[in-house]
Amino acid sequence: GEAWKEMSREENYVYYNTRIRKQLALDKSKSKMQLIPPSEVQNSKSSSPIFQTEKKWVVLGLILLFVPIFSAEFFLALSRGIICELFADSNL
Repeated sequence: GEAWKEMSREENYVYYNTRIRKQLALDKSKSKMQLIPPSEVQNSKSSSPIFQTEKKWVVLGLILLFVPIFSAEFFLALSRGIICELFADSNL
């Protein structure tokens, strides 16, 4: 309890956050890799025709997988309801 109160104080969070940012800035300046911003990666990936075709195939595959399963389940549920209703009326 007491340790959490100490950790959750705003000054400690700001100090920790600042220290992490400084460490990340140091690491970035040391490494010579060029990072691509996430917005550029998404734009180039989503605009490619291969990605669009892949999305269509995934949707088609999911439809082919789930429609028969849920159709069969729906049929079984309806038929069970109808059969139970018929037998429920005859027992009275």
